[in-house]
Amino acid sequence: MDRKIGILQPGYLPWSGYFDLLSVSDHFILYDDVQFTKNDWRNRNRLLQRDVPVWISVPVLHKNRLNNTIRNTQIADSSLWRRKHLAKIRSLYGKAPYFSWLYPELERYLNQDYRWLIDLCWDGHQCLGSLLQISTPVAFSSELGFKGLGKTERLVALCDELKGNHYIATNASANYLDPELFEQAKIKLSYQNYDPKEYSQTLMNDTVPAQRTHISHLSVVDLMMFAGPEAKQIISHTPLFMRYTSTKKSKN
Repeated sequence: MDRKIGILQPGYLPWSGYFDLLSVSDHFILYDDVQFTKNDWRNRNRLLQRDVPVWISVPVLHKNRLNNTIRNTQIADSSLWRRKHLAKIRSLYGKAPYFSWLYPELERYLNQDYRWLIDLCWDGHQCLGSLLQISTPVAFSSELGFKGLGKTERLVALCDELKGNHYIATNASANYLDPELFEQAKIKLSYQNYDPKEYSQTLMNDTVPAQRTHISHLSVVDLMMFAGPEAKQIISHTPLFMRYTSTKKSKN
């Protein structure tokens, strides 16, 4: 029986590729005890403002904290950034077709006080995942252990711990993974090869011509604002079995 494991670092309002990997996994691991990296996707993401991507960032305490993991990264301010983010989302998507469907859930989510980045990311995962009707079981790498192993060795150990025999890796991980270690452990290695599908990004009563360049690699919030309950079908528009054929990374 094929038991697929997906592993990703947690992020703030992640993009559709995160939820694609979540949806095709039988068990998902949040890699929360690796080093926090500044100016990355852990505490920020992109929204769409008049065809231009704009960043929204969660302020975190990182000065003199070079060895901080994602799990022990603390949020610098508990309220001002949340109000700003909600105001920004209202401003950018108030005329989006599914604003009234999504915004109240984001408001409930971001009206909570957060001290730790991992709690913010986990609650966001649950909020958006629930709306997308994705209920894949989740474990935290910090609770499973195996720290101190090499990069590939630990991934193999995590898959084995959850009785996984098929690891689905992101394409970026092809730069450091050792496929032979998966083969020795009798764990199939495949790459996600996710190609996001285009969707309409037109606001209601928008006077901008419909022929515009689609902007991808935004927070899934953008897709959900424009596609609503159909967002899950757009995220998983290509069945996973059509995307991988071997342990080699796709050239596309």
